[in-house]
Amino acid sequence: MPTAVVDARAQGQADLALTWRGGWALPTVDAQLKAPTLTWQPPGDAQALGVRQLQLALQGGLDQATLSLSGQALQGERSAQLDLHAQGGRSTPQAPLAHANWRLQLNRLAIDLRDPQLGAGRWRAQLAQPVNGEWRAAQGRQTAALTVASGELSLTSPEPARTARVLWDPVRWQPGQLSTAGRIVGLPMAWAEAVAGDAMRQAGVSGDVVFNGQWNAQLGQQLKLEASLTRTQGDLTVIRKDAATGIESRIAAGLREARLGLRNDGERVNAQLRWDSAQLGTATGDLATRLAASRGADGQTQWTLPDTAPLDGQLKLQLPRVNAWSILAPPGWRLHGSVNADVKIAGTLGAPLVTGNLGADDLAMRSVVDGLEFGRGRLRARLAGQKLLLDEFSLRGAGDQGGRLLATGEAGLVDGAPQASLAIQLQRLRASIRADRQVTVSGQVDASLNGKLTRVTGQLGVDHALILLPEDSAPTLGSDVVVRGAKDIATRRRDEPLGNSNMATAAASESPAKPANTDLQVQADVKLNLGDDFRLRGMGIDTKLKGELTLAANGPLTAMPRLTGDVRTEGGTFKAYNQNLTIQRGLIRFSGAIDNPTLDIRALRPNYASEQRVGVQVQGTALLPVVTLYSNPSLSDTEALAWLLLGRAAPDTGAEAAMLQSAAMAVLGGKSGTSLASRFGLDELSFGSGNGSTSDASVTLGKRLSDNLYASYERSLSGVTGTLMIYLELSRRWTVRGQAGEDSAIDLLFRLSYD
Repeated sequence: MPTAVVDARAQGQADLALTWRGGWALPTVDAQLKAPTLTWQPPGDAQALGVRQLQLALQGGLDQATLSLSGQALQGERSAQLDLHAQGGRSTPQAPLAHANWRLQLNRLAIDLRDPQLGAGRWRAQLAQPVNGEWRAAQGRQTAALTVASGELSLTSPEPARTARVLWDPVRWQPGQLSTAGRIVGLPMAWAEAVAGDAMRQAGVSGDVVFNGQWNAQLGQQLKLEASLTRTQGDLTVIRKDAATGIESRIAAGLREARLGLRNDGERVNAQLRWDSAQLGTATGDLATRLAASRGADGQTQWTLPDTAPLDGQLKLQLPRVNAWSILAPPGWRLHGSVNADVKIAGTLGAPLVTGNLGADDLAMRSVVDGLEFGRGRLRARLAGQKLLLDEFSLRGAGDQGGRLLATGEAGLVDGAPQASLAIQLQRLRASIRADRQVTVSGQVDASLNGKLTRVTGQLGVDHALILLPEDSAPTLGSDVVVRGAKDIATRRRDEPLGNSNMATAAASESPAKPANTDLQVQADVKLNLGDDFRLRGMGIDTKLKGELTLAANGPLTAMPRLTGDVRTEGGTFKAYNQNLTIQRGLIRFSGAIDNPTLDIRALRPNYASEQRVGVQVQGTALLPVVTLYSNPSLSDTEALAWLLLGRAAPDTGAEAAMLQSAAMAVLGGKSGTSLASRFGLDELSFGSGNGSTSDASVTLGKRLSDNLYASYERSLSGVTGTLMIYLELSRRWTVRGQAGEDSAIDLLFRLSYD
């Protein structure tokens, strides 16, 4: 016996009762087979095939016999229940077996199928009425022929229960010829979802559309084909499910017509497409080709569709409301506009040539979260053979002064490999409109694709930018907080560690991550000039940024690109230790890693009364910064901190003054770390006494108006008048002081520092 049979394993129980009468000439058989359980295990890892409650009964002879078969077949989680009853025999009793005609009547046929891949529940196929068949043997010049009478088969799906009917006219077959016709009534699109599995669910297409179909085929020396599938009721629904929240968004197509047809005229075959919907536009398509007839070794006509078959067709597409397709865009994005296409198809099946125009008007896209908004878009493209020529693609930024994006290029296949080139021009494009992120960009970017290699080059310049950083980091939920949201979102079990929350993997379970395609390579060299109007504000800093950066890449598409160049500050202030420090030097140097540049920043406290310079200095890298106090001439950290906080040397009272100073800062600063003076928009709020007595006590308010202009007002607590003083620094040594109050004067001060 074959090895596959010898190595297989079988077990179970079966009973066979057989009676044979009449010898070989006119045998009469009475066979009863019962198998409560049988299991067949093929060699290897193939699943075992099992049979349960099998009952087979065969009674009669060659001229008239009856067959009954019932039982259940099992393979893994799949199961099929069969119930069949048939009768038949020879219609020419005197003819030899090789030249006899046979007849068959299928009285009953019912199949119940359960398959997890088709969903839960039972699928059922059942004959509505008996079906007759006849086989006529070849005799002389008369060829063999098979005829099956008309019949009807019903197909029923599980909940929600739907039933479709397949009705066929008499089927006739003989060597080289086939004649069949029939129709399908009530075919639901939901069955395509069950058969296709995840394919349609991932595509986000669903609905309750019901189709009717019909066919009529005559295959032989003459060819006749006619088939169609037409929507009769129901609508199509486009679904998008947010992977993070599980919330589904749905939009109805408003389907009015959907039809697919196929028919021939001799060797010419025509296919037709008709689509009409309120939300997803309209489409009409016609495609014609030609079949080739040839004779096989048996002399019969064979019809084929070779690669040299000519193509002749046209496709017209109109999408008047592209905003309906926003549901397929990334979360938070909205699309709008109208799209139309008029395409002609020529060439051959192996080398099709497509020509025509693609257009779009009033295109708009918006993402509120990302701060992107483009509108008044326009697309003009041409299909020329195997190439797509992009004549114009334009978008305008938000507002009357939003700028413009222009793109031109082409794409196609060369020797089976994709090739494309794209030139993008930005003309003062308002790339971001968020209140905390305003960016206007100009420049040129060129991109090309050659097989698996992508090249990107260009130069971009920032015309205007305002980046506002949050004063405090955004609040986040703790790791022990579980949010129960939409349906199908997994939550953490009570006995599950916090670090293993199923919520983090809920999105991944929807669609398993695919391994990255490392065959795609990218070469990039894009220069970015920050321009003269790039302002950074927030988290205590207010400054302009200047510099030029280069974004470069040379390797797999999944690799992180490199960023090189220097970014420097121009003027500005930095708030630290409750002081508005002037940025003297700011340098951020990128040498490859995008997220870890080198820092060299120095910010000093303005001091109109002394040549002592104090401030803070930040060095190191972004991931490991080193912040130190800076002073020139050099001071100890304690003295530098006193100059930084008070604008003068530390008191001589030593530790007591330090403690009092810390306590005062804690009381006046508050939890937010801001001083009491800053709460009133001032830079200085101090109390003092000239000779240590309470009679000379005074309060001083100060405000720096610019880098070299400072104003202060001093009021004695025991007097009735105050003094207003304005300091104007002309240079490091020369200062003009204006004083108004009890004594008014203008002084020119010269300062000379020495050890």
